[in-house]
Amino acid sequence: MTHFNSCGVHGIKIIVATRHRSIASITGTLSTHDLRGISEDDSWLLFAKHAFTEDSVITAHPYLEVIGRKIVNKCQGLPLAIKSLRGLLHSVLNRREWEKIWKSDLWELPNYEVLPALRLSYQYLPPHLKRCFAYCAIFPKGYNFKRSTLISWWMAEDLLQPHGKEAMEDVGSDYFDILGSGSFFQHSVDELGRLCFTMHDLMNDLAKFVAGEFCLRLEENRPPNKNLRKTRHFAFMEFGGHDIQKFEALDEAKHLHTFLQLEKGYKDCNKLVLNYTLVDLLPNLPCLRVLKL
Repeated sequence: MTHFNSCGVHGIKIIVATRHRSIASITGTLSTHDLRGISEDDSWLLFAKHAFTEDSVITAHPYLEVIGRKIVNKCQGLPLAIKSLRGLLHSVLNRREWEKIWKSDLWELPNYEVLPALRLSYQYLPPHLKRCFAYCAIFPKGYNFKRSTLISWWMAEDLLQPHGKEAMEDVGSDYFDILGSGSFFQHSVDELGRLCFTMHDLMNDLAKFVAGEFCLRLEENRPPNKNLRKTRHFAFMEFGGHDIQKFEALDEAKHLHTFLQLEKGYKDCNKLVLNYTLVDLLPNLPCLRVLKL
């Protein structure tokens, strides 16, 4: 918590929430409060609420609670981790599957990049959902997106697998619902108060981790990776803050499928960059499927 005397108004305080102590020190906080995870009992209640369709399930399969509590304890009281696993085990009554989650080697991996519970929730997704989630690595942290827009991009990238005469939009909607139930996506509201979706920062880290070199987000004050030959999906927030040299690095990305400008509100395009993109870059991208400028 910090206050600003320079504002000339007494009693004004700002609460700064961050996962990094270095940020707290930079902002000149007066005191810090470390948030703890929720209790074991609350963790179990959060998990059981959605992992079991009815209370009678636990009565009929008592071993599920024994193993389930062991799994939940590994989440260390982190609600996002708990919610991601509850979606994974929802309606699964096979003891072997529960023990497989509990004894997974992924729990022993360091969590400085991605939480083990989130890795597990991704690891047990079917391949088609893994690809759809990894595609979301193009979104910057805190970015709001529309359900229909993301589904249309999945369609263009041929990531959906319809059965019979099933409509592509319906398939994409089913995929989206499954990922949403696993907390890969969460509800949000944009600047105009419209309902939309976003990704938790930790889920965004997971998407970026699993996508690897296939997705590239051009960020402010950060040059793109030197080797872009494997890059398939590219996104940037706006034209104005990026110089032409950063875009010229895309000359190596000959197999680019996605080229997106992800704006925050309306922005005038930088004419120099726009001209370079349309005249010099796009004609050399024969594999392009999604374009948004």
